[in-house]
Amino acid sequence: MAGTRRRRVEIGWRPRVSTLLGLGADDGRAAAFLGSSPSERVCRKATAMDASVWIVNLAVLAVVLESDLGRRRVRRFRVLRPVITAAAVVPFFLGNAASGGYGLMLEIGGAAAGLLFGLVVSALMPVYAEVVEERRRAMTRAGVPYALAWIGVVAARMFFSYGSAHLWSARLGEWMASHRVSEGALTDALIFMAMAMTLTRSGLLYARARAVLAAPVSARSGSPSPAR
Repeated sequence: MAGTRRRRVEIGWRPRVSTLLGLGADDGRAAAFLGSSPSERVCRKATAMDASVWIVNLAVLAVVLESDLGRRRVRRFRVLRPVITAAAVVPFFLGNAASGGYGLMLEIGGAAAGLLFGLVVSALMPVYAEVVEERRRAMTRAGVPYALAWIGVVAARMFFSYGSAHLWSARLGEWMASHRVSEGALTDALIFMAMAMTLTRSGLLYARARAVLAAPVSARSGSPSPAR
């Protein structure tokens, strides 16, 4: 009898978590995350965050490195290919964006971090012009530092995703519930970071290629200076 009563209390506690914590309907997932068992948290986070973040990041990383490593000519498709890849993959995993509070701040922070990382990795890929058959064309040169920068950023995002599911899930769940942050907002923040980094890389590549082609040709070198 006591076991039955205790079981009813445990089962009935979960629907009231959002009320006890003062959460709205949109924040119910965070409260449910806190109220679930450790095994359920790991399973839910592993499927909700790990798969989406890993697929988006690995897809973008593969396309960027294949497009940029070595000595490459800047073409329109090369500039747009990582963006097209991300745009094709992201809609399948992007959740409902937060409309306010800490969830929105987290998503904005993820996008801002992606912008910063995009500026850093772009600085490791010089853009210059060369003359071939009396025609100037924009070229880039990217080596090991450029590849390591991309791999390092992507690996850090994937490690955070893994850690959120397997290493510090309990503490993260408590923080999310107390700050009314849904699991979707956390996943979206990591996806926004990957998208912002990719868009920054493509935007800077296009702008710098136009800059070197528009620059006056040096009388000594016969070609404009690289765009840093």
